[in-house]
Amino acid sequence: MIALNYHQVTEQKTGSIYTISPRLLARHLAEIQKHCMNIAGVDDVLQAKEDDTLIMLHFDDGTSDHFDEVFPLLESNNAKGVFFISAAKINQPGYLTQEQVRRIADAGHNIECHGNSHHRMDRMSREELNNELTISIQKIKEWTGRAPRILAPPGGYCSQHITSEARSHGLEIIRTMRWNTNNIPLNGSINCLVVTSMTSDSQFSDWLHGKGIIFLRIVFWLKQILRTILPFQLYLIIRQNLSKRISQA
Repeated sequence: MIALNYHQVTEQKTGSIYTISPRLLARHLAEIQKHCMNIAGVDDVLQAKEDDTLIMLHFDDGTSDHFDEVFPLLESNNAKGVFFISAAKINQPGYLTQEQVRRIADAGHNIECHGNSHHRMDRMSREELNNELTISIQKIKEWTGRAPRILAPPGGYCSQHITSEARSHGLEIIRTMRWNTNNIPLNGSINCLVVTSMTSDSQFSDWLHGKGIIFLRIVFWLKQILRTILPFQLYLIIRQNLSKRISQA
């Protein structure tokens, strides 16, 4: 099973490599259909006994373009998305409104937990983490009528403590930021492949064929090492160069 991770989808220039255009997402949806892959929601994946060419579409952060651009594209392609929102951001400028969250959920898409404040969870005390998860889960359930089942810790920063606390709150799966595919049935976590503005069409097609994944895993662990030993700004420069290298591979 492949989980594709997207962030902002807009024609606006944000300066982030994680922002892609709606046209690129439309091409990706067409490519997925061409390969006859099944775009699955959370229930489908958690109930799956084997990997029948399953694919998930993850959209992080709950920015307003997820309603303006992503939602119409998914609907027109009869595809379901998984939207990870930080509850405190909802109704803030540039983010989804409560009504938009409800409409997305009512259309059959999944609204899942990205924390409340979007702060790093690995730096929170036990009490802070408990409040972070409790508030987020309560708000999502209030807005959608359904409790989330997956936690995507902001930034991908996770620990055994976070995993244990999440499960005590009814969150069954941790969505990691490890670049890899997934075995079905799942074993408590979901890896993802992060789509950026530098992801080429040929690279995307290779991912759907299971190609280039080992190279991605090597680059991921190299990136993790660099993130721990380098000043943050230098790390960002190197990360962008690594992204360029990946897109050319």
